[in-house]
Amino acid sequence: MRSSDTISTIRSWIFLSLVLLVSGFAAQCSVRAECKVADVNCNVLPLLLYSKVAVATNLYVVNSTTGSLSEYSIDRTTGLLASIGTATGMAGASGVQVDPLGRFVFVTAQTTPRIHRFAIDTTGALSVLGTTTPNFTFPGDLCSDPTGDYLYSVVAGNNTVEGFSVSSTGFLTSTGTGVAAAGGSSLRIHPSGRFMYTANSGGPSISAYSLSAGAPTNILTTASGGTTPQGIALDPSGNFLYVANSGGTPNIAIFSINQSTGIPTLQTTINSTSVWAVIVDPTGQYVYTTNRGASNSVSTYRRDSAGLLTLIGNVAAGTAPSFLAVDPQSQFLYVSNSNTATQFVSQYRIVSGLPVSMGTIPAGDGGSFLNLLVKQFY
Repeated sequence: MRSSDTISTIRSWIFLSLVLLVSGFAAQCSVRAECKVADVNCNVLPLLLYSKVAVATNLYVVNSTTGSLSEYSIDRTTGLLASIGTATGMAGASGVQVDPLGRFVFVTAQTTPRIHRFAIDTTGALSVLGTTTPNFTFPGDLCSDPTGDYLYSVVAGNNTVEGFSVSSTGFLTSTGTGVAAAGGSSLRIHPSGRFMYTANSGGPSISAYSLSAGAPTNILTTASGGTTPQGIALDPSGNFLYVANSGGTPNIAIFSINQSTGIPTLQTTINSTSVWAVIVDPTGQYVYTTNRGASNSVSTYRRDSAGLLTLIGNVAAGTAPSFLAVDPQSQFLYVSNSNTATQFVSQYRIVSGLPVSMGTIPAGDGGSFLNLLVKQFY
């Protein structure tokens, strides 16, 4: 065989091998929606076969009036919800948190202070594990640290936050409490897992905590930049904190965060009609807020590298829209509606950052807090 033929044969073999690998990957993508992330075409180098992609598979919505939790599956192509059941028996249900490892769901109940614990099966349906009695009454919003080893609750009735360790079976053990200002309404954990922040509607203030082995220690309580802070959110880098101040002249307060100390510093505020809750999308490019009262809408803001916001759109969101959730790929947005006369969750597809309505689905008594179950796929 001539050397040129040998070279040609080798080239053909290499090309054929690459085509087979890429074609195999493309075929896998056509079956598994998790391959579609950040508009990356599936016809790419086969190294991506070994990359994990986070996909939201289920949504859980707390119904405080009926003391229940609505469970939904999420169509991974369309983003539409389908009811798969309801968990009951949680009088005064308040907050909900999905374990970041996809093992458990936790729900706070205030009538008889408890944290209800559930195991998650492969469909996202729940089975009861039991309850944990917190040290204080009126447990509210919940948040897990990034590892899933610890769970935290803000306790509005006692102006405290409480930490819990989470066992491999979902059992909770208190790790300690920290002092908060009056009326703690929501909390978020820094992406590093080293700090925690609460919005305190009775302050009006926000509190910052350091976290060590699950125990919260207050390091600062400062003015929220407005009145009646209800919602709080962190950007994915943990460099900025956003606070939804719903009282007085409603606004969004923007804080920078010292990455060494965790201390937030107010940078500026933006007036925002009837703002209630706030969330930053996983890409960090957009911020979404719910707005109650006359507007009853969701606002979209474009976020720049300095953390500043520019309003780029509003979309109708029924009556009394409350809390929001965005899927990990920033394709879908879900909004709970807390008006007991019109009970639903609004569903949106996100197009160029802007939510486009896909309709609504019934949700118990309208829902308050909601949370996504996120799974990792190859």
